Amino acid sequence: MLGWYQEEHAVSMKLITSCDGKRIIDVGAGATTLIDSLVENEYDVTVLDISSKALQILSDRHGENLKYIHGDLSKSLDLGE
Repeated sequence: MLGWYQEEHAVSMKLITSCDGKRIIDVGAGATTLIDSLVENEYDVTVLDISSKALQILSDRHGENLKYIHGDLSKSLDLGE
């Protein structure tokens, strides 16, 4: 489990890079700067959050480099492929 906010992402990135694959979905992403590290390391990132404001903050920083899902996990969601 990774913390929702970390100023330093070295521990999280070490754990993430130890796994196979380059596709990640960050559930409850908020406006975390961990996403910045993932994008810099060329991960294919999808972010899911209930907060449209948090998703807008990420969109302002990353534009089309991310896939965005605005939704509530307590309800049925179409996550695509």
